[in-house]
Amino acid sequence: MTEMALSRLLAAARSYEFPPSGLVVDVGGGDGAMLVAILEANPGLQGLLFELPEVVEAARARLEASRLAERYTLKSGSFLDSVPAGGDVHVLSNVLHDWDDDHCRRILASCRRAMREGARLFIVDAIMPEDPPFTLAALDLQMMVVLGGKQRTEQEYRAIIEAAGFRVTQVSPAGLIEAEAI
Repeated sequence: MTEMALSRLLAAARSYEFPPSGLVVDVGGGDGAMLVAILEANPGLQGLLFELPEVVEAARARLEASRLAERYTLKSGSFLDSVPAGGDVHVLSNVLHDWDDDHCRRILASCRRAMREGARLFIVDAIMPEDPPFTLAALDLQMMVVLGGKQRTEQEYRAIIEAAGFRVTQVSPAGLIEAEAI
């Protein structure tokens, strides 16, 4: 499952049209795999990985192995409280499905406070169909029981994203959502 998820994330990072230059803030970026893929595919970008302190230390090895040392920084903290400002694009990859709606609103509000008007939010997460097959419904139940999170439909994502001060500009069935800070 980890390899499948990573493969999907990396494909998303490589296919998304990032700006030619600027700063990408990977919020809750785990081990840095997504940030490495973004920076490798977009040589004009700088990156900032924002994670919990213990996760930042674990990510350091992957980032150092990438030979992108001059193009990224690491910062620790909790996205439930605040997110680093100054990014042209903030990325939430496989983050929101881990959380209930109230926590998602907090995470998105932290991102919005850190973003200037017009900055973009790039979300990579599974989008649940309106009438899911049993296997997807079971995954949604597992997310609720194990993590307290949930798989969301496009309309559910739109509602929490727009309530946080964003305008959804693009949704891909592959699980890519782009929003603009308004």
